Amino acid sequence: MRTVLDAARREILADLTGTIEAASLDDDSRARLAVAMTELLDRLLMELDTFACDADRRTAAAVSQFTLTATWPLLLAHHAPALLGERDGLRLRAAMDARARMLPA
Repeated sequence: MRTVLDAARREILADLTGTIEAASLDDDSRARLAVAMTELLDRLLMELDTFACDADRRTAAAVSQFTLTATWPLLLAHHAPALLGERDGLRLRAAMDARARMLPA
């Protein structure tokens, strides 16, 4: 289970880094957002790992990975404006939307 969550964490952090870079944020905003979202991601991972201890491991791994990857963009979009301010929050949102359009359907 931990392996699945660690893989999801690496994937999400890589996506977060790419999104932040695409948004052309200043260094301070990039650093604040990266730290805050990494902390949020790690808290979420702990919760999912706890959930997995109480459930069938195989099912929990699948549910946790899906939950994490499906909700991560929503968490980022929700928290970014408060961390960055409206202007940079909108820039980040535009970068997220542009990256999402490049993903296969």
